[in-house]
Amino acid sequence: MNTLLLKKSLRIVETLIVGAMLWACTSSNDDGGFAGGSSDDAGVYAVKDLDVAGVSQKGPFVKGSAVTVQGIDCQTMELTHEIFEGTVKSDKGDYDVGGITLSSSCAVFEVTGLYLDEFTGAQTTEPVTLRSLVNLKDRKSVNVNVLTRLEYDRVVKLVSEQNVPFADAKKQAENEVLGSFGIAKISDNFEDLDIFKKGDGNAALLAVSVFALASGESGKNVNVGERLNEFSTAISNNGSLDDSTKTEIANWAASAMANGKIDTIRKNIESWGYADEVPEFEKFVIERDSLVDTRDGQVYKTVKIGNQVWMAENLNYADSVKSPILEGNSWCYNDSSKYCDKYGRLYAWSAALNVCPEGWHLPDTTEWNTLFESVDNPYFVGRILKSKSDWQLGRSGPEGIDALGFNVLPAGTGHTGDFVGWRVYGHFWSSVLESDGAIYAIRFGYDEDQPSITLENESDGGMSVRCIKGVVSDSSSGSETEAKYCKTETQDNCEYGTLTDSRDGQTYKTVKIGNQTWMAENLNYADSVETPSLMDKSWCYNDSSEYCDKYGRLYTWAAAMDSVRTGCGDGMICSHAEPVQGICPDGYHLPSVEEFGVLIEAVGPQKEAGKIFKSTSGWASPKLSNRDAVDESGDGTDAVGFTALPAGYRDYNGGFGDDGYETTFWSSTDGSEEVANFLRLDYYDREAVWATNYVVEKRLAYSVRCVKD
Repeated sequence: MNTLLLKKSLRIVETLIVGAMLWACTSSNDDGGFAGGSSDDAGVYAVKDLDVAGVSQKGPFVKGSAVTVQGIDCQTMELTHEIFEGTVKSDKGDYDVGGITLSSSCAVFEVTGLYLDEFTGAQTTEPVTLRSLVNLKDRKSVNVNVLTRLEYDRVVKLVSEQNVPFADAKKQAENEVLGSFGIAKISDNFEDLDIFKKGDGNAALLAVSVFALASGESGKNVNVGERLNEFSTAISNNGSLDDSTKTEIANWAASAMANGKIDTIRKNIESWGYADEVPEFEKFVIERDSLVDTRDGQVYKTVKIGNQVWMAENLNYADSVKSPILEGNSWCYNDSSKYCDKYGRLYAWSAALNVCPEGWHLPDTTEWNTLFESVDNPYFVGRILKSKSDWQLGRSGPEGIDALGFNVLPAGTGHTGDFVGWRVYGHFWSSVLESDGAIYAIRFGYDEDQPSITLENESDGGMSVRCIKGVVSDSSSGSETEAKYCKTETQDNCEYGTLTDSRDGQTYKTVKIGNQTWMAENLNYADSVETPSLMDKSWCYNDSSEYCDKYGRLYTWAAAMDSVRTGCGDGMICSHAEPVQGICPDGYHLPSVEEFGVLIEAVGPQKEAGKIFKSTSGWASPKLSNRDAVDESGDGTDAVGFTALPAGYRDYNGGFGDDGYETTFWSSTDGSEEVANFLRLDYYDREAVWATNYVVEKRLAYSVRCVKD
């Protein structure tokens, strides 16, 4: 007998001896010491008479679906051929299998059958098989779902081929599966998740279950079993899905959010009646390591570097119908779409300022410098950020190394008839304008190890745009500040409250913005008997109560200040201590001009604050004005819940104007006998007009927003 065969025979004998010893120990424990649990001896665990229950879900498997439990060696991942069977008990997908006895505590739970389809709401006609790989030590519940299916092959590979301990392999595979779909690590084990329960883990499961049905080809029916096999194979081999699959899923997600498919999926699941509350899977559909531009459905890679989140590709948005500023102000290099497909578009600065997707913006020089400071080696920032391909060769060596995934491409610059620099440099606009009209830009050169900040003229043509996440940025630190904004098109997480005016019983919505609490509605107090200052000094727009119901009342400055009580009115400079309650309810006061300043500072630069404060509907289109306007709509984002409505004003001759076009809020600060300070928002401007040198006549009637003491 040769040496190799002898060693193999000895190992077999050793295995048989150990197995016999274990069986003897197990058999001698007649009181069921291993029942419902496990025992360990030399690293081998056994399970006896264990009852396991759980739920099986793609959507939920229907009643009668087959359930199989097979033993598997925790160290070799070889099946032990110990098999126990059961069936799904109801259309909710619940099952139980009793009397499970295994020589190793690891087991494969497999469910095969039809299921309720999230896309259609109906039962499928083709069966699918899902499995879950678990260690039954200290476990009596095992759920079988899409995530347990996707981790299965990866766990087997890590344990059997790379000798990773089972528990470690499970953790690694779970993180890799979630990462493949752009989902951060969750604390729950996959076999504990349930699409009919609340929580981030359950929401992530439902999102991935939905992605398994998604196809990049419109109208294509997906074979779920084949698709899950493809996903699982890719993750097993590489620890991730390939880029083309990620892009397909991202493109589908963008389309599904835009066309209402996601809403239909939620309604289908709710219609089954199995969930008290369907988990918030939508956030995992849209919050991944990619950016979906809802304006045209394009998907961009993103990358987090330090505390910033950047687009990792150049912007390629071109819709001049939705964004008229782009007309004649953006180009493909050499006027060829193939360059746009790879390098993104080139934009004039006036277009670049407002071309980023919602929730993103053109970075200023501080934000660019923060990016550069995040690179460990200050001498090779350019090379570290540049792409690995396409650059002309230079003294700094071939290409960049793209060590952080920022992927700067040499897109060149210019406009029709005058394009230069392709393969030589990548040039990006910043949002910063010098006093002499020059604009700061950032250039990466083929022959340069560091980027440079340059001064450019818009007339020189187009440059690339990289957007940074966040509506605005803190220019003092360059830190990303999107957390300031609590409201989007799909979610409203603002900190609201209510204020009841004890004078007339009216209740107003309030909202906390920064460290201030503001009324989120305009004041509508009108009792001139209780408050004589209001006599002939407050009105409904067009003298119609329906406008008061919608916009609140319009007050002169004397009425807003409660002149009878404070002595502050028209024709005098008012000397008073702050705060001034004025016409506001108890506990609130008329804001000073400084408090308006604090409000603006809490949301970002003044040039964007108007857009942030304005309501999402009711504002006229800037196209109605002959002013140069960037935005197609005058509506705002209402990103902090302030909900400013275009209430208009009343002049001192009794006329009314600008309903739908502007709103102005009185401050308690006056500038002279005739004028006082204010905060104004306009339909054609993103800016909030506010400063100590902006004043209006006290005789005019405007809206009142009160701030909490």
